[in-house]
Amino acid sequence: MKSFIFFAALSVGCALQASAQQPAITYISNSATYLPPGLPDSALAQGSIVEIFGTNIGPTTAAAAQSFPLLQSLSGTSVTFTVNGTSTQALMLFTLASQIAAVLPSSTPVGTGTVTVTYNSQTSNTLPISVVASNFGMYTLGQNGTGPAVITTPSYKVVTLTSPAKPGDTLVLWGTGLGPYSGNEAEPPSETGLNVNASVYVGDQSATIRYEGRSSSPGLDQINFVVPAGLSGCYVPVAVVVNGIVSNFGSVSVSADGSTCSDPAGLPSTAINEIETNNSLKVGFIELQKIQFSATVPILGALNVKQDYGAAYFYDFNDQALLASRGLSSISSFNSCTVLVCSNSDTCIPDNSALNVPQISAGSQITITGPQGTAVLPLAANRVGEFHGPLGSSTVVGSGNDFLQPGSYTASNGSGGSVVGGFTADLTIGSPLTWTNQSTVSALNAIDRTQNLTINFSGGTSSDYVAILGSSTSTTGSQDATVTFVCTAPASAGTFTIPSFVLSALPPSGNISLNVDGVQVSGPGGFLLVGNYPLSNTFTAPGLDLGFFAETVVSGINIPFQ
Repeated sequence: MKSFIFFAALSVGCALQASAQQPAITYISNSATYLPPGLPDSALAQGSIVEIFGTNIGPTTAAAAQSFPLLQSLSGTSVTFTVNGTSTQALMLFTLASQIAAVLPSSTPVGTGTVTVTYNSQTSNTLPISVVASNFGMYTLGQNGTGPAVITTPSYKVVTLTSPAKPGDTLVLWGTGLGPYSGNEAEPPSETGLNVNASVYVGDQSATIRYEGRSSSPGLDQINFVVPAGLSGCYVPVAVVVNGIVSNFGSVSVSADGSTCSDPAGLPSTAINEIETNNSLKVGFIELQKIQFSATVPILGALNVKQDYGAAYFYDFNDQALLASRGLSSISSFNSCTVLVCSNSDTCIPDNSALNVPQISAGSQITITGPQGTAVLPLAANRVGEFHGPLGSSTVVGSGNDFLQPGSYTASNGSGGSVVGGFTADLTIGSPLTWTNQSTVSALNAIDRTQNLTINFSGGTSSDYVAILGSSTSTTGSQDATVTFVCTAPASAGTFTIPSFVLSALPPSGNISLNVDGVQVSGPGGFLLVGNYPLSNTFTAPGLDLGFFAETVVSGINIPFQ
């Protein structure tokens, strides 16, 4: 497919000023995922497309390969991989002063080694790399490794919210890293099956695979699969497992008849169609969160950590932003699990940057009023239409000030902002769900990532969903990275089994330190939380097309994933 030849060059940075400074590289990753090192799926695969970031590593004006054969040098830029004493030269696709895309030769040995970049006869510093035979990464419409995956029909029509797939359809998932190619990688490959024994999971169901292998472009892979029966939703999770390594998680839109998709909570199909027609839909989302967990830490012993938190976001969806976004919140898939990756201080729930949607002015603060009084969510620094902050006080012992309790709540933005006027939204919080086998899971002392894990629960109403959240922080890479899974199921089901492929996407937990209400709490960087996720209340406001007000109340344990 010619239009996919230089897939990795879709994201082009701004031109930089010319410089004769020494090249310096800071980051290398699969071109589809951008995952930081230290995670289970961060290794580079033989024959895959990789991206390298740095300074002075290419020309100030972007250059891309225009014809075959691909060359080992492009506009003065070349890349050398050295693994187990063997050096190979990358096949260049794209180069710029800050970014390079290239094919890692299939002849590169498996193991650990280094990468360097040479530009205009000057060679950069080295970066450590790990090379494996297969490690698939799927491309996403947002070009950030998360959200809707680049999935097409066999005739190359992209599957979107307004053009979803149907159960039984054969689709093509595009990515890189399935495995090494035995032919001449400098030339367009034949569409060769790689027989790597991949598994594709759609909404936690295993899909039938029709083809897995190279496309007609170097380094670009495709997996043709059949959408399993019984699925529907705007953000049905998709993941690929090859040789026990789980890919990044994307999503695909599915509806029974191929019409615009819909979800139990989220944008209704009528709103999605309106965006496509008018190219604008202004949406507000307010969420109140209660998180509490038990932990045993040195010196302090057994602790009960509690935090009540609030967040609000106001978006102006246009057609393209909607198609590439992950939905209104991180809980956008239902009856299944998805996985999110965040680095350093970024928060995974919600990971607002991953939504990739413009935000709009809605005032200077959001005031939350409930049975325990009033709390204020201030406008985030240097942001528009984004508010978040604690509700009441966090505690590490005792009952503390539990701001979020069953009862009635309002959210108000006073006189509002330049786009969204003043409003008052209402919400009722009911009794929380009960995680009925928490003590059994806690007694495991660690979660085995290679085995399914069953969670039992009770409570909630017939319209409620249960939210199951797990996170693990890796401290083995150059930067801490937290991977979080989010699973949902109807509260009436009473049980949900987290598949092992979801747990395997998490890294083994390192030891972390948290500051809770001024107290430094140390322990394993793993958490498992269970609670209710009722469907959102809606509200109206001047200048806003749709408003949603929801809460999540979860509790659980601090436990490592191993």
